[in-house]
Amino acid sequence: MLGLDFFNPQIEPAFFDAVISTNGYLRSSFTKQFFTGFLFRDFSFQNKRVTAKYGESASFGFGIELSGLEILGANSLYNRFFNDGPDVEWKIPTAESEDSFIEFSQYLKSYLSYTYTKKYTNKTSFAFRFISGIAKPVGYSSSIPFVKQFYVGGPESMRGWLVRSIGPGGENTGGGPNNFVQSGDIHLEVNAEWRLPLFAFAGINYESAIFVDMGNVWVLYPDSERPTAQLNVENFKKHNAVNTGIGLRVDFTYFILRLDGGIILRTPYNNNPSGAEKYWVRPFSKAVGNKNMNFNLALGYPF
Repeated sequence: MLGLDFFNPQIEPAFFDAVISTNGYLRSSFTKQFFTGFLFRDFSFQNKRVTAKYGESASFGFGIELSGLEILGANSLYNRFFNDGPDVEWKIPTAESEDSFIEFSQYLKSYLSYTYTKKYTNKTSFAFRFISGIAKPVGYSSSIPFVKQFYVGGPESMRGWLVRSIGPGGENTGGGPNNFVQSGDIHLEVNAEWRLPLFAFAGINYESAIFVDMGNVWVLYPDSERPTAQLNVENFKKHNAVNTGIGLRVDFTYFILRLDGGIILRTPYNNNPSGAEKYWVRPFSKAVGNKNMNFNLALGYPF
């Protein structure tokens, strides 16, 4: 698929001072940028297998997205054969100021997903999902544009948290202004749920679910301003988030209305700053409370 998109963030001075100015990676991800795909833009593949005899179904998905590679190639050829000085990065000047430019974003982004569902009866089933993704800046780009970064949380992801409210890695914003930019270059997540019938009333089926979610997002390269954000063995072991929960699903035949209540079991950051490092929420009674619960209302199953 071919395409050209323009990312033009309108940044308020207060937001810049409180959030973007504190981190170089964030500053570079909020610049004005073109996403180009003149020769190749993206590719996605989905394969689904159904085994009626055993009540099993599985789907495998893969996708890749590219931006700016043809611009990078032409820019590199220009610097190689027509430029005698230092390498020049092609940018489009704007009328705002002499230092204001629109950049050509150059990155590779891919995702991989696997979903498995096993039906034990017409109304009872087990569902599992693994999803991962990675995005890497290439060429003259030093970061992934904010709108192309991965995030977790919300009704289709880690249901114990709001959208974009954890990560990357073990970073903890404490609910401050940086809460908005909790995203990363790498996404790893596992979800599982046991779906059970409740009752039928007035032609409407009511179902329940017990679920567990685990995952987080990370950045690809070391970040001195966010030391626990990079994905490595130590950070992966320490900074995974875990939640459980229960759900109510109302099946109207044409659509399903879903309400999930997520309960935080493990934070990806140290939740005991005054003493020894602590990540698990213990005892369980402390997890069941307003601070550690999140409710999600959505349509359809999460996966």
